[in-house]
Amino acid sequence: CHADNFERLSRVETLASEKSLTVPQVSLAFTLSHPLDLYAIVGVLHPDECQANLVALDLELTPTEIAWLDLKQDDR
Repeated sequence: CHADNFERLSRVETLASEKSLTVPQVSLAFTLSHPLDLYAIVGVLHPDECQANLVALDLELTPTEIAWLDLKQDDR
C-alpha cells in the first residue's frame, strides 16, 4: 500500500489498454525485460491463461516504456 506502487499499477493499466493487452501480460513483459538474471514463476489454471502469458514472451517494451513504468520518468 505505497503510493508509488499504485502509480505503477495505474501506468501498467494505461499501457495495457493502449496495447490491447492485459495487466498481467504487461507486468510479465516488464519483469522479463530486466537485464538481471530473473526467472518469473507463472501459474495458470486454464489453457487460455497459458496462451495469454505466452503473448508476454513476444512483447518487447521500449526502454522509454520500461523507465515510465518504473517511475524513472514522467513522460513517454
